[in-house]
Amino acid sequence: MEQLCKRENAALLVAWIKSRDRHFYGIDYSCRYGSELSKTRKYYHDTFNPDFFVKVVLKDFCYFLVIEIKEDGDVSEENRAKYKYAVAHFDELNRRMEAEGTRERYIFHFLSPNGYDAFFQHLRDETLLEGQSGFRCQLENLLEEN
Repeated sequence: MEQLCKRENAALLVAWIKSRDRHFYGIDYSCRYGSELSKTRKYYHDTFNPDFFVKVVLKDFCYFLVIEIKEDGDVSEENRAKYKYAVAHFDELNRRMEAEGTRERYIFHFLSPNGYDAFFQHLRDETLLEGQSGFRCQLENLLEEN
């Protein structure tokens, strides 16, 4: 929140909100636990709410940056699942909005403290608005590894 309020960053934002832990914008995900060799390996389904929604308008186009905050290096199975399902969720939402001609896009990121400065630098130089390819923090790269 400190970075969101800095003058050089706040000047680029239309609005932002810190969402509630539950019942705000839930994204369903499925996660497995237990060893791959275990006969009792199980799956569970849950919902998470991303931490922040940040609105940016540039050249008559509206971007919603959806951000889930985690600790550096937190590559738990649960976080891998949350990341995978959230990226797929917003990819599908953006495809539908583009098909309808809507001038809005949602860009999802898992973000950890070691990526804060780079995230806001990419926001200021507008490469963050290019989607997942415009910025990748270390945590996101780790979550995509097998």
